[in-house]
Amino acid sequence: MFGIRRCLWSLGALPETLVWDRQAGLHAGDGRPTDAFAGFCGALKVGWHFCDARDPQAKGVVERLQDFAERSFEPGRVFANELDYQLQLDAWFDERANPRMHKTLRCRPIDRLVEERAVMAPLPASPPETDRRWVLRVPPDPYLRFDTCDYSLEPRLVGRRVEARVTDREVLAASSSTSRSSMCWAGGSGTASWCCAAGCLMAARERFRGALLTPRGLTAGPSLLPIRRPPNRKPVSARYG
Repeated sequence: MFGIRRCLWSLGALPETLVWDRQAGLHAGDGRPTDAFAGFCGALKVGWHFCDARDPQAKGVVERLQDFAERSFEPGRVFANELDYQLQLDAWFDERANPRMHKTLRCRPIDRLVEERAVMAPLPASPPETDRRWVLRVPPDPYLRFDTCDYSLEPRLVGRRVEARVTDREVLAASSSTSRSSMCWAGGSGTASWCCAAGCLMAARERFRGALLTPRGLTAGPSLLPIRRPPNRKPVSARYG
């Protein structure tokens, strides 16, 4: 949802209808939206439309733009992280993609956007909430699973109920204190908050038999301590459904 919100705020106006492929996070089946997507559209007062299944012509415009980005934007570039990727992509749209003459439109996209914004609805004063929240009881193996990654919690939280919150950049679990980790974009990874890593360092060395890796660059504020899980180890973990 954060990505959709960011695109709309970058556009600077609201369309009448959001058109999407049947993406799992948005489409609940049979043309119905998920509760989260329906709430998001309701907060913005926009409609939604899902393309029919097995209809490649309906999403050809999106696929062509993605192909153009893969051929024109990505080759030869180096990205420090996901934020650097986004900054370079934004600059590429401003300097390369939108000012060019579009073969199909027969005009520059940047000029067409001016016309489109004139008939679109204005943005609300504040954007809708897109963070994911749920409550869980911390299992004996104090890890929180979100998507395909595991995030460590403080061992003293075992057995307690905590509120989990996932923003666009962080995964947080709050009880009397807060465990905080930066979002991990690598599938199947495990991360441990550096602020709580010291307390379980010796235990981690025993449990993972020296599989503790070098901490990423230590800076002010929370950092991450990556952990490589043995392939045959399947922890009991909280999963957001």
